[in-house]
Amino acid sequence: MEFFNFLGQHWFDFLQTVGIVGGLFFTGLSFRDNFRARQVATLIELTGSHRDIWENLFTHTTLSRITKREVDLVREPITEHERLIVRLLILHLNAVFHASEISNVIRLEGIHVDVQQFFSAPIPSAIWAEFRDFQNRDFVRFVEQAVESHDPIANP
Repeated sequence: MEFFNFLGQHWFDFLQTVGIVGGLFFTGLSFRDNFRARQVATLIELTGSHRDIWENLFTHTTLSRITKREVDLVREPITEHERLIVRLLILHLNAVFHASEISNVIRLEGIHVDVQQFFSAPIPSAIWAEFRDFQNRDFVRFVEQAVESHDPIANP
């Protein structure tokens, strides 16, 4: 009975409180949905950039040896075009790494395997050795842990 007396005297305050709490609840839901939408949009953008860079390897046959394991860099040194494409891939990987670190992109669970396979080829490995000192420590640690790992499941 006291509750109804209290509600009768303070119905407007009660209504305001319910409105504020409800507004905060729906704002939280909206933020969560917006965050997920941004993650998907970022993933789509990164995928497009990835496709654009790798498209060069498929359209320019002179770049086909970038991913080959049997390359003699003494007899046939790295070309400037190969160096440029691998550097672009490293910069792209750096962007993906940092986007995932701040949770701005959906976590790519197989990325360690991709990194390990790519940098185990002679050309990317040699260019990484030249270019790694220009990268930040966290990214260098990420790449080198992935390259050193023979068990991709062991990487977090």
